[in-house]
Amino acid sequence: MKKILLLFGAILLSVTLNAENELARFNSIPWWDNGYLTVTWSGTIRVSEESRKTVDYINGLVSNPTNVDKSYFYGLTDKSMLFGSRLLEVDGKEAKGMTENQIKSILAEKHGHNFLLDHPTQGDYIVQTDAKLPIWMQAYGFHPLTCVWEKESRKLPENYAVRVNKEVPWRTFKTYDFLILSDDVLTDKELLEKIARKYEVMGFTRNEINPDILISVTKDANKSIDYTYVPETEQQVHTGTNSYAMYGWKGTYLGNFSVDKYKTVKSGGYTQKTASTSVYLEVSVLQASRLGERVVPMIYQLKYNYNNNTDENIDNLYSAAVSWVEHPLYDPYSLFRYTSTSCGKYFWGTLPLINFGIITDAQNVVVGLDSNSDVVKSSGLQKGDKIVSIKSTYKKAMSGRTKDNTYSGTINVQRNNKPMQLNFKRCHQTNNYTIVFATTYNTVK
Repeated sequence: MKKILLLFGAILLSVTLNAENELARFNSIPWWDNGYLTVTWSGTIRVSEESRKTVDYINGLVSNPTNVDKSYFYGLTDKSMLFGSRLLEVDGKEAKGMTENQIKSILAEKHGHNFLLDHPTQGDYIVQTDAKLPIWMQAYGFHPLTCVWEKESRKLPENYAVRVNKEVPWRTFKTYDFLILSDDVLTDKELLEKIARKYEVMGFTRNEINPDILISVTKDANKSIDYTYVPETEQQVHTGTNSYAMYGWKGTYLGNFSVDKYKTVKSGGYTQKTASTSVYLEVSVLQASRLGERVVPMIYQLKYNYNNNTDENIDNLYSAAVSWVEHPLYDPYSLFRYTSTSCGKYFWGTLPLINFGIITDAQNVVVGLDSNSDVVKSSGLQKGDKIVSIKSTYKKAMSGRTKDNTYSGTINVQRNNKPMQLNFKRCHQTNNYTIVFATTYNTVK
């Protein structure tokens, strides 16, 4: 069965929405498979039902930088390259023993590639990937499939603890089921289904008769709320003393006299609320085939403890806690910050440089230009210029069409180590920049 997925401009939005740092990532994970690289990230753009192209999104962002269209997002998908797959062949060549750098070198070649992969639950399948780029975007060895963008780290909060047994054959597990032990069945079922959706990204299916793994939750919560009435009281508070002079007959000064000042202060007369909430949650994944052993076959465990002197919604705390449950292959608790060192940038702040026909490297040096760009022709921007700042305003077209809007502004650059101010006026956007990733997903029978 063939499935076709078009990935429109994935790298563009990966910057805007702070998503993962590469379209596909291959890592060597010995405990998953010692001989082959494993797909540990696979991303794509999912578009709205109207299937509007990314170009419309970018154009809208130029006109209104705060208008982030939520119908577009960059995230995990099980359609591009299945998470957890082994890379068996690249362009017909055996991939066993290949390094991640070797794969990136192959990806950087400017033509399509065929990947033969093997997934624990889906079997062997082929992914054909290509990117069609205008010539000006291929400057400086630029290729979006191998771009690395800045990525925020995701640290496990202090009130969580995770343990994983990496000695078990994780790559052979294909099915799961729930193990409901408490009498709070409905809450347990809701939490377990939320956890299961994460495993289904891996291709796991539920098997209630003979599962490979069993997922269970253990939870406990205590909440106390006390209301105490504080009675109203009045108190006379001394606020100071006024001194007055006394005079007698014919203005004879007789001396001073003092008067103390007081005011009435009221307090109390309200109900005071004191509250405390404590929550404990444990998510356990058990290897089902070993349930008869004397030692509980725990292969994954997440523990969550929460204590606060506030009135909290316990169900919301449970739900937030299980959102941190991940398949061990994700290993989200050791992520670090990635920063681009070799790929061009598409944006200056929220301004898409690519829309003006400009690509810069990580040091903001111009490495690619569209010679047909109005901004490039008007400003005289050149390759090698280092951009220091950009200011841009736009004028809405009477037609109401974004492509008819015009842009004016300044680009401050350093050229041959000398500062220069370049101006552009009444420029239209560059429309020759659409990046299209065409990925065909074929299951090998």
